[in-house]
Amino acid sequence: MRPVDQYPYGCRYRFIVAEPRCQHYYGRADATTLAKNHSPEPIQFNDKLSATMSKKFHLADQILFEDEAIIVINKPAGMLVIPDRWNLERPNLLAMLKHRDAKAKIYVVHRLDQGTSGVVLFAKTASVHQQLNYQLETRQMQKEYLAIIRGEVDQKGLIELAIDRDPHRRGRMMVSRGGKPSLTEYQVIERFRGYTYLRLFPRTGRTHQIRVHLKAIGHPLAIDPLYGTAEPLYLSKLKRDYRFKPDEPERPLIDRTPLHAAAIQFIHPLTGDQIVLTAALPKDMRAMLHALRKYQPLLEND
Repeated sequence: MRPVDQYPYGCRYRFIVAEPRCQHYYGRADATTLAKNHSPEPIQFNDKLSATMSKKFHLADQILFEDEAIIVINKPAGMLVIPDRWNLERPNLLAMLKHRDAKAKIYVVHRLDQGTSGVVLFAKTASVHQQLNYQLETRQMQKEYLAIIRGEVDQKGLIELAIDRDPHRRGRMMVSRGGKPSLTEYQVIERFRGYTYLRLFPRTGRTHQIRVHLKAIGHPLAIDPLYGTAEPLYLSKLKRDYRFKPDEPERPLIDRTPLHAAAIQFIHPLTGDQIVLTAALPKDMRAMLHALRKYQPLLEND
């Protein structure tokens, strides 16, 4: 899979770029079904946190592509893909999709962690789900992620380390010889003092694969409660002589894992077309990059 910025206009792919509250369509992508059957009102949740999230998030604004076989969503950070095991009232994409049409069956093809933003693919029938799962298992489906990590790394690399569940910490994964084979490629986009902006291509689909692999090479995500530090990133940590405002707490530039599912490529199960879908970098990661470029540039002699 080529990086998302290397797909030319007029190529044979269906190429869709999503930005907040709008979509741009290139090539043969048909948006006829995009506005069809959209629920005009967001699903209502009972607890305060979920109610706040549902008010801020409108599913129709984040649909990248939809037809009779698939639907692809640009997931914001903080949103779950499937219902929470312990609190079913927490907002999640699967519940919202089913809320649009109570009779519809929606199948999750792949997931993103709650703190990760970007492209998520769903199937509308069992047969389509099976075909997409086959592409996932045989590596015909390819994904691209963007991440901001701690430390400065070389221009490109390959991480091939088996991953298994951590027997000592629930919900955490670890590198283990007895684990499942796992492979992640990465390329450097930009380097700063103490941080690097990466493009990553997970060639396998293990739970927390990118996060575990980055930790294993000594460069975890800039924020990662499970595999690094949970402390948000503040401008005062990057900017010298930062002036705090009296009686006003500083707001973080970003307070979640700076990991974004930027693109996915697969073969459409019904048409046989090669599909490339991309989601633009979200505001919080753009703000972090802007601050790093301005206050933590990597000079030639560094």
